[in-house]
Amino acid sequence: MKPRPPQSIGFGLGRLHHVISRKQRERIVLGAYDAGIAHFDVAPAYGDGLCEAEAGRILKPHRSLVSLATKFGIPCTNSGERHRWLYFAQKGLRKAFSRNYGSEYSHRDFSGDAAIHNLENSLRRLSTDYVDYLFFHEPRHAQDCSDVRRALETMERLKEQGKVL
Repeated sequence: MKPRPPQSIGFGLGRLHHVISRKQRERIVLGAYDAGIAHFDVAPAYGDGLCEAEAGRILKPHRSLVSLATKFGIPCTNSGERHRWLYFAQKGLRKAFSRNYGSEYSHRDFSGDAAIHNLENSLRRLSTDYVDYLFFHEPRHAQDCSDVRRALETMERLKEQGKVL
């Protein structure tokens, strides 16, 4: 087993859902791992769950050697997780024909309930019992900061439960 570098060096998987081939996604993630990367950053909103599901599948055998960061706050449909092959077709059609394509990313929910719900789904997709980091995903307005303050108690409980290190 080769030693891992400090976790201050990470690999963002925010565009992994743009890679159509499952094998190519695997080569990208394992290529970073084999190069010595020990920290991976994902979010449910990246590919509507696809990035987390793929990261979980690919990194599961290496989970004890890597750290994972995910986020919550941007609602997603989980269509990328459930129907990977259909996700790409649906995304292409929506982009071509929908006037409000991408508008779903303008909404935020930083409530404690959203933190719990999103984290539970992320843990399932990532095939793990815990994440190393949980981030608030792109707060945009002053109101978001009020929601963040209210959610901190919930975040502390998730840490106490061992779901977030």
